[in-house]
Amino acid sequence: MTDRPRHHPALRSFAEPDEPMPPLALAGPTHRMGLNENPYGPTEAVQQAILRSCRDGHRYPSMDNGELTALLASRREVPAEMVVAGPGLVALCRGLVHATAGPGDEVVLPWPSFDDYLVDALLHEAVPVRSPLREHRLDLDDIADRVGPRTRLVFLCNPNNPTGTAFTQEALERFLDAVPPRVTVVLDEAYHEFGTAPDLADGLRALPDRGNLCVLRTFSKAYGLAGLRVAYAIAHPVVSAALRNVMLPFGLSRVAEAAAVAALHDEPEITRRVRRIVSERESMTARLHTAGWPVVPSQGNFVWLALGRHAAAVALRLATAGIAVRAYPGHGIRITATTSPDTERLLHVLEEISLHQHEEGVPCRT
Repeated sequence: MTDRPRHHPALRSFAEPDEPMPPLALAGPTHRMGLNENPYGPTEAVQQAILRSCRDGHRYPSMDNGELTALLASRREVPAEMVVAGPGLVALCRGLVHATAGPGDEVVLPWPSFDDYLVDALLHEAVPVRSPLREHRLDLDDIADRVGPRTRLVFLCNPNNPTGTAFTQEALERFLDAVPPRVTVVLDEAYHEFGTAPDLADGLRALPDRGNLCVLRTFSKAYGLAGLRVAYAIAHPVVSAALRNVMLPFGLSRVAEAAAVAALHDEPEITRRVRRIVSERESMTARLHTAGWPVVPSQGNFVWLALGRHAAAVALRLATAGIAVRAYPGHGIRITATTSPDTERLLHVLEEISLHQHEEGVPCRT
């Protein structure tokens, strides 16, 4: 039988040599340091809200997720019509590409960055235009230069995933001045809550004067709700309406909405947990630097080891020791800041790699 189900031709483009490797753990207890999860999980108040919401599991959620939308609008000081909640940031990214770009249109994106930007462009038969990072940072001037007459959408990730580097408010405003108003600029701030730099850009500050800016944030990281898939976009009503029109109906479940609402009401505890993660990130960064590893200071809940061509080999060695990290072959590896025991295990295994690097042919340290 020669006939087989046919798939979208873009799927053939996904297996590129420099695409991220999924986190692996091949032996022993798994140390989950590859998905940027919050190690502490939902707070007690959120857990109780989840249980209560299950009583209405036979009912559809509201189409507009009204309770969450209203609360987000109040907390972020924007009109409710500017807010779009959805089942995870990936769904919002995909919806924005669907709403703005089609075959032959261009989507400009930094690379390496969140890999879903590339996937979404390819799925919609748009042309991804990649801007290489400069010293692990987004090169905003280069990204702006790559915007052309066919560009419909630009993705920015700040802090950048996977490198953790970030740009300032001044740099963001300068970039927005350089991009034509007809081009939608998506500012992915999934890791915004972990940023400690005093001049870290805040997309919400730029929104009032920018009709083409869309800011994305998520409950997956700081709020510890990755398994429930909740994120939101805030944009000019024209952009938010377009996004709302292409989102999956009833995409955000009652349980997810209830959890997000409870998390917003429990922000003091969320803030305490974020501070613990930031402290672990800073400790990990300092110890990796002292040990001679090429670690890049981060504003996210993770660190970046700029290992270049050795990235895949080191990730595999970690996997055999039960440590799952995210490898970007040819670039580096991303390691989530979780708990002290995870960090201790990571450093111990990296020291073993260092001791054997000459005989193994993996000269990873600087």
